[in-house]
Amino acid sequence: MKRKKQIFWLLIFLFFLGLLARAKICLNTDQTKEILGRTLFLNSGERADLSHSLLRMGTVIFAMEKKKTPQPVETTVPAATAKTEIALRNQTSFDIDTNALLRRPLAFLPVKKDSLPQVLIVHTHTSEGYSPQERTQDADQNVVAIGAVIAEYLREKGVNVIHDQTIHDADYNGSYARCLETVEARLQEHPSIQIVLDVHRDAATLEDGESLRAAAQINGTQTGQIMLVAGTNEGGLSHPNWETNLSFALRIQQAMDQNYPGLSRPLNIRKERFNQHLAPGMLIVEVAASGNSLQEAKEGAELFVRSLWTVLK
Repeated sequence: MKRKKQIFWLLIFLFFLGLLARAKICLNTDQTKEILGRTLFLNSGERADLSHSLLRMGTVIFAMEKKKTPQPVETTVPAATAKTEIALRNQTSFDIDTNALLRRPLAFLPVKKDSLPQVLIVHTHTSEGYSPQERTQDADQNVVAIGAVIAEYLREKGVNVIHDQTIHDADYNGSYARCLETVEARLQEHPSIQIVLDVHRDAATLEDGESLRAAAQINGTQTGQIMLVAGTNEGGLSHPNWETNLSFALRIQQAMDQNYPGLSRPLNIRKERFNQHLAPGMLIVEVAASGNSLQEAKEGAELFVRSLWTVLK
């Protein structure tokens, strides 16, 4: 009887301790239920003795500290109001002369307006979606819908565009190898294609566990930001004309900066080639991020393709 009373009062004490911690550490209801359920209540078959309960009391205090609700953090990438030079995120050892590359003539510009396909849009990671569906094969909810925005605008301008919607990431491993096969097949079928846009969405997890939201306020609208990714040969794979791809990317980056300050994130230059050896105008276009809404991504895609068109025409 005495032991039962001890355990009873101990549980009462722990209950009020939980209420105090909830108020002090700002636990929400689900967190409180999870912690108390995991640390206070014994599994079936366990014996409720005093030492066991004291051990669990220490576990509760530790768990409540670890599970406290993080303070809100700013997940939006700040928008630049003006840029005096092109911002680069150069992850290679190459020195990039942006001015020289911007002056480099590109044989595929201006883009031709005829019956032959000139632009190919593909998606290496076809199932990349947006908040709250960060992965989905629904083409109306993932990056295929973003590719459709880009394709529609270019077609309105008279450019023949092929938008390939092949799913390459049913198994995430090997996505680039499968996309390479798709692009090679399309280029063999349509050798007139010089520009290939591999449309993705970015992803990153912040310290509080939330997904990155890359957005800027442009013309009064929350707009998903754009990050271009240009590959090189530093990773060891053959890519002799990587500077041509980069020259194309720099022109688009400059157009976005001039037309819609804040739209672009720094142009990412990487050691990997990302299949970009296949065409002189092949780039990765990261439209928004996993924490953005689909609508924000579409807003970003619309401004991106308008900027792209000033380069192509």
